[in-house]
Amino acid sequence: MIVESLMNRIFARRLPTAVAILCLGTCWGCGTSEYETRMKETIAETRKDSPFSMHLDPAVVPLGSTPVRIQFPNDWNAKLLADDVDAKRRELPMDGTPLVGVQQVYEGFILLGEAIEGKEQAKSPYYCYLAVNDTTAGRIKDAAIALRSRLRKQFSADKTTTLDPFAIGTPTGQSLQWSKASSTGPQPFYYVDAAGKGQYRDETGLIELYCYTKDKYQIVICWRLPENLRSKINIDRWSKLMAGSVVFPE
Repeated sequence: MIVESLMNRIFARRLPTAVAILCLGTCWGCGTSEYETRMKETIAETRKDSPFSMHLDPAVVPLGSTPVRIQFPNDWNAKLLADDVDAKRRELPMDGTPLVGVQQVYEGFILLGEAIEGKEQAKSPYYCYLAVNDTTAGRIKDAAIALRSRLRKQFSADKTTTLDPFAIGTPTGQSLQWSKASSTGPQPFYYVDAAGKGQYRDETGLIELYCYTKDKYQIVICWRLPENLRSKINIDRWSKLMAGSVVFPE
């Protein structure tokens, strides 16, 4: 509902702009120089109102040592986890190597109560794993399919969805066909209590993955969080923004 409401507001703001562009097209005889100036101003205003310009951090971040780059939402609080952080926080909770090509792991927290100035609150975690694979190298050609297969074994087939097509828009107006799947099952999560002490708790968790392949590179955006917090985290909007911002090498 949040995404739908946001898109409706953006459409309402951009509809007059689109009409203005059409009107400009009928005014060619009014003077080429004036027309071009007004057209550029109108297009610039349209881009300014797009979800990407309004809700993405302008920094373009390389994913590890790969040539693939991405941008992040400007309203999430996740932090990049260092390599020496406990593996139970850095890795997906499965036997073996559940997601190949992981370049970065981010950890964020959601307050479990209302924020009170000057007072610590208990927090629940969420994780974002970003993986990039060269499909022409190594024995795993599709990391997303391999991950889904492992999730089916870990959490059972009825708890794991198929990899379904998922349309993603881009800042240039393109529509890319990503794939999306999810799975639920018991997992350990690193909670932080009001005293700032961290501890692991086992609960039903959600793993949600988005993947896309262009030329020889495949990117996987994978989320992990307690299932009961799904509605409190903007994963739908964040996923669309991040996936739409991905830049592959030419």
